[in-house]
Amino acid sequence: MSGTAWTDDDLAILDNVPAAIAQGRDLKQWWERIRRTPGALGRFPVSRQLHEPDVNYGFLTDAILRQGILPVAGVTQDQLYDFPKVPAGMAGRDPQWIRGQVREFMLRHFMRLTYTAVPQRLPQGPEEQPPAVLKPFSRCGAGGTKSFGWGYEQWYYQRADTGEIGKFPDSERYRIIDLREIGTKYSWVVFKVDIFQFDFTLPPVPTGPKLMIPMPQPVYTVCTPDFVIDAENPRPGVLGEYGYGYSVVPNPNYKTLFAAGPSKITNTIETLHLRVLDTGEVRAHMDFITPQPPQILEFKPVEWSFDLADLFTFGAASKIFAPVKKVLEGFEPQIDPVYTTVRLLNLLTLGVASDDYCINKEQLFKLLMVLHFTDAYHMYNMSASHFRMVPDWTDEASLPAWAHGTFGGTTDFHFGG
Repeated sequence: MSGTAWTDDDLAILDNVPAAIAQGRDLKQWWERIRRTPGALGRFPVSRQLHEPDVNYGFLTDAILRQGILPVAGVTQDQLYDFPKVPAGMAGRDPQWIRGQVREFMLRHFMRLTYTAVPQRLPQGPEEQPPAVLKPFSRCGAGGTKSFGWGYEQWYYQRADTGEIGKFPDSERYRIIDLREIGTKYSWVVFKVDIFQFDFTLPPVPTGPKLMIPMPQPVYTVCTPDFVIDAENPRPGVLGEYGYGYSVVPNPNYKTLFAAGPSKITNTIETLHLRVLDTGEVRAHMDFITPQPPQILEFKPVEWSFDLADLFTFGAASKIFAPVKKVLEGFEPQIDPVYTTVRLLNLLTLGVASDDYCINKEQLFKLLMVLHFTDAYHMYNMSASHFRMVPDWTDEASLPAWAHGTFGGTTDFHFGG
């Protein structure tokens, strides 16, 4: 490893990279075999789309892997991304030219342009700047920094020539590499993905109040050469196909209430690509596969109590009472509040909650897939708007600053990752 200062989080994530690569390849190979036999997937509809021939479906099935049988949930979507706005035969509608644009955009710029922030009002002058102590209460320029879409950062890599493992400097975090370098310059690259607006809503009873669980959290993923797509004329009617994918790398040091969150799951892959048809139409595709979660939420009263005590004792509580904490954790009940509620409702209603109101574990899995589909749908539409803002993506010298992953040539505000 290079001489970069490594944190405990860095080392914890890197320790899981080899396993994530192996699991990702195994799951990807299974998916490439099984996707051609739709009857084996147990498909279910995800969302009604009015734009033909846009399609989407989720699935719940067992993946036959080298490590054994793994129950998985997944979602696939295919949607219109862009279409030339000129009649066939007119100058400007050259499918070959469009292919070059899509290839350069997807492999070099796409990951920088998959999110944006809500516009916010800026202070009009020094008189609107409150004293530092009162700044948290000021509404001058208030409007929030809420983001939409997916935000990518590059964190770690392994050199293909030397095998050296390194960490991207902060100045390069948002300047995502050309994905064609994975396999030539890099053996693998770890990206961090922030998926915004990912809220899981649970109705405890068929009608009444709902419990909304915000789930935005960092997702670390590893991309290897077998997940990079750079193909010309892959099949009849398709001029080019370009994209990437990755396997999720768990971060055991990240604490979250959500047990099925990406900081903990393994055996999870995602692929995203654009394909250019011979008509000039550009279509976007996504596949996501993850294990069916054994838990939704984690109930850890002992850990939470000591975390709270540590806040008031500057970490001393866990150190002084470590033996007591260990004993108490041994008696801590392993309860998932969500699954327990589902089972209780079905027990009290003799199964009516499941049969008539779809309150069951299978429906929870389906809801998670709908959430992921919706997020990817909006992300694709957002990036498509960025794609249309630049006349020529192959003209590097003429690209605006934000297309390089920064705004105005600085790194303090990122327009699109």
